[in-house]
Amino acid sequence: MRKLVVGLLCCCCVSLLAQTATINGQIEGKQLFSIVKVSKLSANGGLDFVTSQPVSTTGTFSIDLQVPSADVYVLQFTDGNQLQRQQVMVLLPNDKLTLRFNNTYQSMQLQDAVGSEDARFILQYQQNAVKAEDQAKGFEQRYMQATTPDAKKAVQTEFESFYKLYQQNNMRFYAAHAHLLSAGFMAMSEFGGNFDANVSLFKVLYNGLKEKYAQHPLVKEMDIRLQSVIAVGAVAPDFEIAGVDGTTLRLSDFKGKYVLLDFWASWCGPCRMENPTLVKVYQQYKDKNFAIFSISLDNNREKWLSAIQADGLIWKSHASSLMRWNCPVARRYNVSSIPHSLLIDPKGKVVAIGLRGEALMQTLSQLLGK
Repeated sequence: MRKLVVGLLCCCCVSLLAQTATINGQIEGKQLFSIVKVSKLSANGGLDFVTSQPVSTTGTFSIDLQVPSADVYVLQFTDGNQLQRQQVMVLLPNDKLTLRFNNTYQSMQLQDAVGSEDARFILQYQQNAVKAEDQAKGFEQRYMQATTPDAKKAVQTEFESFYKLYQQNNMRFYAAHAHLLSAGFMAMSEFGGNFDANVSLFKVLYNGLKEKYAQHPLVKEMDIRLQSVIAVGAVAPDFEIAGVDGTTLRLSDFKGKYVLLDFWASWCGPCRMENPTLVKVYQQYKDKNFAIFSISLDNNREKWLSAIQADGLIWKSHASSLMRWNCPVARRYNVSSIPHSLLIDPKGKVVAIGLRGEALMQTLSQLLGK
């Protein structure tokens, strides 16, 4: 019996050791942190604390933690007070990572990552993002220095082209690493809010991940959303929702017209910034078989109505369930971030998803003329 117990204990120890991931790190530059906390990303998007370790006065740290299966973790560096930096990292059982950071008072950047393919992927992703951010700052500076509306518009147009190319490059980068959980996580973070418009990317990622990570919440979420996707070319599902005065509004009320189904809210800053464009296209095309159907994700009726008035949203087709993200229409249309829109043709088919700004105006110009 004693031999059996000892044998079982040894097996357990081997099993635990086999599931231990190790991270050794070095922070170069300003030594501002004393603790690194490690948390696991939960299925609902929160952080579940796992462990914490000290950061030495020379910036070194070492972490050992149990990792029974591949998952997304967040390293949180802190001075014990308000200062904090974060680093996302995908960990697998047996990972032995070596990370090197450079830190300043303004930011902390991952400089090198050795030990796993996921770590190298995250490093390359963040390096690409830093380069793009530097270029974006250059556009911002040029925009502020422009002295005429035409000059400012030219810089804005150039920036939009640059940003579109950056997103396309990211999509290709994700697709090329579709077997990595880190690629799926980053893609969902960047494009998940406009899932239906990027369904081809998520099909590639899901097919790359399902064999190895079928039970992971991220992959399950992709599967669910792929099964309920509303893609370009599909018939937009009809629905009923209460309008401003309580009357029932239906998407089918607009059959025979081009309709922009717009999801927004009074509390959404980017939505409010986009509203002047919607006002402009409505005024330009309202007599050319075009309408806007606005679905608000507000839960406060007064704030919703005040925003309609303040932003001059003069079309009458405004509706809301006043349930924020639990709005049945938003859930049916897989809306997970706003502003979000679908352009629907007179036959009820989706023409485009996620059009904003200049892209929306150009598309309507092509369909309805100037």
